[in-house]
Amino acid sequence: MAGLICAAVSSSIGTGSATTKTLLQITAPANTGIRVTRVSVSFDGTSPTAGKAYCELVRGATSGTGTSLTPVKLHGHTGSVQSTAKENFTSEPSGGSSAGLAELVHTQAGYTSPEDILLNPGETLSVRTNVPAAVNARVRMRWEE
Repeated sequence: MAGLICAAVSSSIGTGSATTKTLLQITAPANTGIRVTRVSVSFDGTSPTAGKAYCELVRGATSGTGTSLTPVKLHGHTGSVQSTAKENFTSEPSGGSSAGLAELVHTQAGYTSPEDILLNPGETLSVRTNVPAAVNARVRMRWEE
């Protein structure tokens, strides 16, 4: 049933230096798709001359080792959240394809997705970065089940 608004917010995660890092991944419930309405990434960089961070949204990546994160219900009907989430991957997910949203952003700023993304039942959406100099990042995803 549509109308359950959910979110997952990562902890502050070290990006590493010039390393591809998956920060947050959500998985739609096996029995229904979801509509991701917002993805935002913020960085705590302090250098105005630092190189830009590459931020990419990836659909359908599998496996990988991340820390489980419990999504929260923001508002909506009386149902419970069926989606799952992981953060701060120590072993990168494999496969997947670009969701068509990739940007270079300054590490004193952040990134917000400009459009909704529909996920099929059981499909994942991940935020992956590659930052020239290590900074911390925080990611928030909001969706409707």
